[in-house]
Amino acid sequence: MHQYVEAGFWLVGPDQSDGLGVTDALRSQVLALRSKGLLKNAHAAAFEQLGQFRACGDTFGEAKTLLILAHVNHDKRGSANRERAFEWALQARQIFAERGDAKLEAEALLALVNIVMKRRGDRRQAAEETKQLVAAALPLLHSAGDLRGEGVAMHNLACAYALSAAWERAAGAAQKARAMFGEAKLRKLEAFELHCAAIWYMMDEDPREAAEAAEEAMGIYLEDSMPMIVEIFAAYKQPQVFS
Repeated sequence: MHQYVEAGFWLVGPDQSDGLGVTDALRSQVLALRSKGLLKNAHAAAFEQLGQFRACGDTFGEAKTLLILAHVNHDKRGSANRERAFEWALQARQIFAERGDAKLEAEALLALVNIVMKRRGDRRQAAEETKQLVAAALPLLHSAGDLRGEGVAMHNLACAYALSAAWERAAGAAQKARAMFGEAKLRKLEAFELHCAAIWYMMDEDPREAAEAAEEAMGIYLEDSMPMIVEIFAAYKQPQVFS
């Protein structure tokens, strides 16, 4: 079920409030390194920047970098680094809470969700911890007017229900996430959530609801690809010139 657990979305976009936007550049660098599988290099780059922020007393830059470190180390870096990631995310959350930054505090909470979900051990305990973290994140995201973030949080709640084999609740939470993504006009995420709901309806032995969710997801996917299909068809109809 982990393919539907990863929050994986970096909720915070470019932010110029930390001077020259150092953490924005660092985030881009880390994402590039992660995409190449160079997690050790990504960690090193972020950890070096963390030291610089701490040396100059920039707590906001420190907190944002702690969050980047948590993202880098939550998976495929071993259990010891995962626990370090947990502590980094906790520290980031505390700083953001003290600053009254609801959106970034919520992102730190969702980073904690990713870590909890990746831990080995009692899946039901992980599900309960996730529910608590999501419950704390949702009002923060709502107050920040972040529909995308609310959808991500609700998706994680759905995953928590799925970890507990509460399939009907998982599908219901997925439908709520779908509605949030729909209101935010994020059609691909809406389709993905419908796809998840279809799977959980099937697990709940409800083929009718599963079929409806799957068909709606397929409609969105086809709608998204239709302009490309039209363009290809138009190109195919053009007279071909061979030299």
